[in-house]
Amino acid sequence: MINMENIPENIKTIINSCYPYIEDFNPAQKAVIESGYLENNKNCVIAIPTASGKTVLGIMAALKSILDGGKAVYAAPLLSIQNEKVKEFKKFEEFGIKVGKHPSSADLSVMVFESFDALTRFSWDALREVDTLIIDEFHMIGEFTR
Repeated sequence: MINMENIPENIKTIINSCYPYIEDFNPAQKAVIESGYLENNKNCVIAIPTASGKTVLGIMAALKSILDGGKAVYAAPLLSIQNEKVKEFKKFEEFGIKVGKHPSSADLSVMVFESFDALTRFSWDALREVDTLIIDEFHMIGEFTR
């Protein structure tokens, strides 16, 4: 069970319920949490090794934003990742957090890069309520094969 004082109780409750296999954070995650990224409401780039828990750090920021009345977008490079994350994040619905593929109908939207790009071009109003943007696999945005 996660128990760090820098994490608000409501976020701890959701993370402990939806990710019961996470018993503690690794040193890299702890360093990010202790930096105050959840409290300072500033832009943040989390660059730590593969499979070291960046997603849960991003999700905690998204949850804070949503629980404070905002919305969040999780952008991924591949449709397979989008589908996997929608399924994973659906667990948040038991806490009243709507998960979907567009900010107009969800608190936490999960979309591929191209959908997010289209949103920024053609549905700017839908982004006005989005407070947190999580970009997974950021290095893939400019890849030629996309």
